Amino acid sequence: MSAPFPNASPSGKLVFEKSSFFHKNSRHKKFISEHYFNASVSVLLPGEGIPPNISSQLDNEEAYLVHRLPLIRLIDKEFIEAFVKKGCMYFLSHDTQLDVHDCVALLPSGTLVLNVTKDTYEQLGLEGKPSVFTPRHQKPNKYVIHIDLTADFFMPGRKNYNRVWWCLKDRLNLVFDFLVRWVPDDNNICPSSIQQYFENNGYEITQVGVKQKSALLKNRLTPELSDNRVKTSDDSYMATYEWLGAVSCGTKLDGAADDFLNTYQPPDPCTPQDIGHHQGTGFISPDIVNRVLDSVRSHVEKNSNKTPWAAVTVHGFADSPVSWSKREHGFYLGGDNLYTYVVFPDQQYWLYSAFSTYDEGY
Repeated sequence: MSAPFPNASPSGKLVFEKSSFFHKNSRHKKFISEHYFNASVSVLLPGEGIPPNISSQLDNEEAYLVHRLPLIRLIDKEFIEAFVKKGCMYFLSHDTQLDVHDCVALLPSGTLVLNVTKDTYEQLGLEGKPSVFTPRHQKPNKYVIHIDLTADFFMPGRKNYNRVWWCLKDRLNLVFDFLVRWVPDDNNICPSSIQQYFENNGYEITQVGVKQKSALLKNRLTPELSDNRVKTSDDSYMATYEWLGAVSCGTKLDGAADDFLNTYQPPDPCTPQDIGHHQGTGFISPDIVNRVLDSVRSHVEKNSNKTPWAAVTVHGFADSPVSWSKREHGFYLGGDNLYTYVVFPDQQYWLYSAFSTYDEGY
């Protein structure tokens, strides 16, 4: 069950859904696994602090930053055979601004996505399409090129491969810093093999950990959420979403009418209680997000007497060329692509999805 947000800001799109993790048509695993590039994960637990079995899920993320890597290195046959075809590869250009710069992503499917400016596109000479967000009656200023690195015909000696190689090397030798995370299909292979590969080929690569912080927010007015209390025909779900955002931003929510800075009133009914908040920021893969969500589900189910619900929020990179799967992501008034799961002890959930104006959505 889903509903669009009423009176939503024109700068974004928000969708609310209700379902169960046990429902045969629940898409929560697929939804998370196709949101490839995650910049932060946060957890809210009312009534208690964040236990180690939840926060520790973010401890072992093995991500790296490759410095000044020529784009052409991503189509090396050795790289494709050893990594792209033998695991899930997450590659994202770092410190590039989607609205004005060339941006690159290599997806776990093996698709190389180039979101480039008009000048780069004309010099590069590869076939692509104008950005779907090109305003009507205006000439495109961004173009999108997809290259399937796993296609049978994409190999040295073949016409398509040779042309791509020539365009990337001889016509325009693009160089980027890249965030990278590799999840091998074989559990006996270490994910850090990707680091060794680039070091052996003479490139500087540094590990990027997940920065974590926890807080216990004391005596905050907290809504008494229940899955059977919300209806898509009213705006109670929107009030809850606003409250979740305010708490995550550290806003003081005491409902005081004489507060000069903030007179926000939490949704009724609400009671004062402590709230545990934990946040991790970095280059976080979907498999880690799934582990965090699974640990939250288990905790809420086992501790329903003191934890009636919990929330997990995931923010994507604002300047990623894609949001979900291969869907084009843009940046105009903002680059939002985020979602929140509100989890209940009976394994029912609410899912909030927020998209920017320039976003093909899910």
